[in-house]
Amino acid sequence: MLNSHVKNIVSSEKFKYLVVGGWNTVFGYFVTIALFYLLREDFNIVQIGILSNILGITMSFSTYKTFVFKTKGHWLKEYAKSYLVYGLSAIISIFLLWILIEILQLNIWVAQALSMTTTVVLSYIGHKNYTFKYIKTTSKEMKQFNLKNTKWNNIKFNFRKKILV
Repeated sequence: MLNSHVKNIVSSEKFKYLVVGGWNTVFGYFVTIALFYLLREDFNIVQIGILSNILGITMSFSTYKTFVFKTKGHWLKEYAKSYLVYGLSAIISIFLLWILIEILQLNIWVAQALSMTTTVVLSYIGHKNYTFKYIKTTSKEMKQFNLKNTKWNNIKFNFRKKILV
């Protein structure tokens, strides 16, 4: 019984999101450091930060798409949507940090932990319901669609047949 419970947890989308997110965080951390040491002579920290964010978001998008949400196709559309989710998360994170540090006088360690926890949850919700969302249809809906589509095709075929004859 415990084994099946653990199996259910490990195979859940939320668990996979946290594991893949952990990898993405480590990847982003080390990419930023590597780019800093490689590019600091020619680029400032803002430019390096922008580049590392692009690489980090691309990695995160790819791993969430492949291992967590497992959507097919629509790479560019979903990639663009992921930037909206990450952009909104960044704005919320910055706003939370400002409130927690400047107004509530929390230290950076606690403020960042609270901010990250909030943005992880919001990012998951955003990716699940926006970036990687697809309308799932039932077999009954597909049959109805096919029936309507078949009727329309018959009308077009009969119309063409009458014109050509």
